[in-house]
Amino acid sequence: MYKMLFFAGVFQFCVLSGIAAQPVMYNDLSKKYFFKVIISKTVSDSTGIYRNPDMTLLILDRNKKIVQKITYKAGPLFDTAFGNKKNSRSYTTGARENAEVTDYDYGDLVIADLNFDGREDIAVKTDSGGDAGPWYTFFVQGSDGRFHKDNYLTDSVSSFPASINIKQLKLTTNYISSNGTSFEYIFSFNTQKGIWHKKFIKTTLKKS
Repeated sequence: MYKMLFFAGVFQFCVLSGIAAQPVMYNDLSKKYFFKVIISKTVSDSTGIYRNPDMTLLILDRNKKIVQKITYKAGPLFDTAFGNKKNSRSYTTGARENAEVTDYDYGDLVIADLNFDGREDIAVKTDSGGDAGPWYTFFVQGSDGRFHKDNYLTDSVSSFPASINIKQLKLTTNYISSNGTSFEYIFSFNTQKGIWHKKFIKTTLKKS
């Protein structure tokens, strides 16, 4: 009886103080690395949302040795974020690559080549979002194997691409608003100049 009360008290303390669960080890998303995402210094309110938490992304080698630590700030996140390894996908190893996408959510952590240089890049969820789905922070991999934040992908693309066209060097994001308007953004990459070009297509869908 006393043990049950003790553990109930510990659980309540963790919920009220916003202590996140044990970090998940993502070990099937990369051919070279393992990943952990830690949520800290945050309070989860009664709505089940972490308000602007401090985040830590750990990148580990195959021997589970930390090779890089990245800290950053996130927006509002549901308290279910980064609690389930299956809510992730990889376009390089194929892990859950074809898993169903609901509400434009491609997972908490996604690995793909996003700037067409043949290297694995990282998209990590940093805002659970709204009608258009979650927002991501993008970290691209350099020739030295280290990752750095890509400001253009993070600030301008924001959503995870619904299409990654390696041959045409294009990323496409899209969503349909509650009033039936379709929004599509096409981002084309110029590898010679190292710059992106953005094209916007808006279509009002016919009501049946």
